[in-house]
Amino acid sequence: MVEIAPEAAEDTWVVPEHWWADAAPFRGSGRAGDLERFAAIGTSLAQFMGGCAHTVDSLLAADADYGPTALSGAVAELAHPDRTPRAGALICVLASTRDGFDAAAAGAVADAWVAEHGLVFAAEAAIRLTKLQSDLYGLRPRRVAVWGGVRASITVVHYRGDPGQLWTGGVLHKVLPQDHPLEVWSAAVERVRERLAEASESDYRLAVARLARLRADHMLSDVAYASVFLVPTEQRWLNKELASGQPVEELSSLAETGKYALLAASATTGEQLARIVELAGFAPMAQRYPDVIVNCGPKAAPVLARYLDEKLQVPRRTEVPATPAMISTEQLCSTLARFPTDEAFELLLARAVTDEGEPQQCVVDALQQAARRFPRRAMRILVQRGTTSALPELQRLLHEHARRNPGLLITQRRNSPHDLHELGFGEQFPESIPAELSGLLENPPWEDLGRRPRTRRVVRTPPGRPLEVKWLPGERERWARTPTGSVRELEPGWAQGVLAENKWGSWGYDMVTAIALGPEAEARERLRELERETKWSYPYWFGPYRRMIGRFERDALDITLEAAQRHPAAMAPALATMDGTAVTRLMLHLLLDSEAPRHAAAAWFDRHIDTAAVDLVAWALGAHGTMRNRAESALHQLVRKGHLGAIRAAAEQYGDAALREADAMLHPSRRIWQLPGYIPPVPQWVQPTLLPQILLRDGHAALPRPTTARICTMLAMWQSHEPYDGVRALIEAADPRSLAAFARALFRAWYANFARPGRESSQPVSRWVLRTQGLLGDDTTVHLLGHTIPRLDDYCRNRAIDALAELRSVAAWHQLDSLAHADLSGTASRRARRSARLLAADLNIQPAVERPG
Repeated sequence: MVEIAPEAAEDTWVVPEHWWADAAPFRGSGRAGDLERFAAIGTSLAQFMGGCAHTVDSLLAADADYGPTALSGAVAELAHPDRTPRAGALICVLASTRDGFDAAAAGAVADAWVAEHGLVFAAEAAIRLTKLQSDLYGLRPRRVAVWGGVRASITVVHYRGDPGQLWTGGVLHKVLPQDHPLEVWSAAVERVRERLAEASESDYRLAVARLARLRADHMLSDVAYASVFLVPTEQRWLNKELASGQPVEELSSLAETGKYALLAASATTGEQLARIVELAGFAPMAQRYPDVIVNCGPKAAPVLARYLDEKLQVPRRTEVPATPAMISTEQLCSTLARFPTDEAFELLLARAVTDEGEPQQCVVDALQQAARRFPRRAMRILVQRGTTSALPELQRLLHEHARRNPGLLITQRRNSPHDLHELGFGEQFPESIPAELSGLLENPPWEDLGRRPRTRRVVRTPPGRPLEVKWLPGERERWARTPTGSVRELEPGWAQGVLAENKWGSWGYDMVTAIALGPEAEARERLRELERETKWSYPYWFGPYRRMIGRFERDALDITLEAAQRHPAAMAPALATMDGTAVTRLMLHLLLDSEAPRHAAAAWFDRHIDTAAVDLVAWALGAHGTMRNRAESALHQLVRKGHLGAIRAAAEQYGDAALREADAMLHPSRRIWQLPGYIPPVPQWVQPTLLPQILLRDGHAALPRPTTARICTMLAMWQSHEPYDGVRALIEAADPRSLAAFARALFRAWYANFARPGRESSQPVSRWVLRTQGLLGDDTTVHLLGHTIPRLDDYCRNRAIDALAELRSVAAWHQLDSLAHADLSGTASRRARRSARLLAADLNIQPAVERPG
């Protein structure tokens, strides 16, 4: 059962009771330890030594092998009433060899230290016990385990006792068994921390002063780290150790990771936790997980999210039940779900789906818990992120949350009316169809082709203009110097040698380049031979052909046209100066081809409109079938570019009847009848009830929901790079922000059904959905596409980049620039880089710094 926080508590961090019980007390936190926990066990230190005489004899015998060590003095002090803290630590070690010694007994030893010798004695004894524990961990044989991203190991250390050190572990290593539970000694150290947290201010200050002297005298990391654990209020000690700490090797000893675990138990900020992870990985934090959560709270969220990232990379079948040194994925998710901050919720939201598009169920479950616990925060963030994310999991979370909390929608509508409208939760507007859209939406042309106006065939003579070249001032000289793009161009005499020896080279490329570069007489002779040769491969780089046209004019036109017919998209720039019916036919194909770069064709028609219009009018008013429809579509595009006068002049050359038919054909009312040969069906995933209403310009009414399918049909009927003309009427009649929201809703529905990784996308559907984003989108669309592009397949990724370029805004340029430097597969990065460069030139944007790419 997830408790729901009241409105005032959604920003207040309250530590759950069971976490207080598992964490070590922190002085000043308001929570003390359990003073009576070990009262029933309480005995004197002398009683704890009972039955340990044999172990003491073994220690003395082993000590003799090493020579005099600090252990000798400690053993001599065991029975003395004024024993030193090192003897107190040794008593805990000896007592742990008895049967039944556990953490409770170790805590009772610490209580006896305090009862018989005082708190300062107990603090130093805990320091010495920690040092001894660390030494013995370092002497045990290596054992490596990798669990859920946490690496634990023990490394063999060749060690010989040094009397100058704080304590000696070599002798004990020879006496204690390999499986001796060293970890139970930690209970004594933790009990001392509890007693220090409960102590009076004067006693506490004395203990802090004694630990400060130990830190100054011994300069050992064991002493420094243990002192930080015992008195966590001394945050300056912790910061000093973190600043001077050395990174732990990946497979280091438990002694090393255990030292950093002591620091983790005293950390209070996210920066301290991040530094501990930087030095020793996530194992120290996992070992002291309750302390981290209680002391740091929501400030630990970014570090926990990094730990979760590492855990999510481990296959689920390799995980085992959690131990004190290993935190499960579910625990991490549950912890983040308890933090009452936007940051924690968004960190979970960012991990709800893998890079492959598969949901992380444990994260989704945690998000549902957080949404129930903090419903207002969840509603606000889900609505904000819902407009810029295409993840189906986020949409499902939002719909489930809205169903459970309908009252919150009313408040959210006041704060984010447009966002809620886009996500399908907005206010319902009255429905109306304006007059300018009634013919499209009530009785659309594509549903009744019998009403389509017919153009009479009045031109009987097909066009047949010959090839010619038309130069602008100084243009021929520039073309005659065009680089061929071949490295051979730099070799003196190479072209002349190829022409003289009549070498065709590999695939005929060398001969074409040699003709473009060689002496005029030999080059013209080889050019005539080349025209008669039918079995050779044409270079598809336009450089050599431009140079040939500049040098030889008419003699090079037929060769250039034949090469362009084989490689039209690549060779289109070589036809810029050429004119003729054959060139018009080729440029018509490029202008209407949806995948070809049409800018070269559009520029050619702008330059040769007077003669090209003669061919187009003849085909539109005289040809049959596909050619007639394509010519009519091209004429409508050219009219929109301002070439109506040239087209009427061309039609007038064929007589008054042709002019009348051309005027009727190009009338604006006829544009809605420019339909593609195939009317795409409405996809099944388009559900009008789940898409937002399209508001009209006045903002007081919306288009009827039953017209949604017809609107989608219009959006799908792209011809070449031009949308269906009815879409232009829709854009003029509807609210731009509402249209952008409708387009994004279409994108999210499409992404949920086609574009997720692992699913086969439908290229025709993907093409029109993504083009719609570029046609109707806004800056919110930019963020949606930028968030989704890395998850798309190569085809859809390139189409989405084109859509960003079509938006033509500063935000779109920033997104393209970011994608240009991202690690995207295929041609996406290059496409984004080119689009960003062209858009920057159009918008007059000067990038501050050219990033390395």
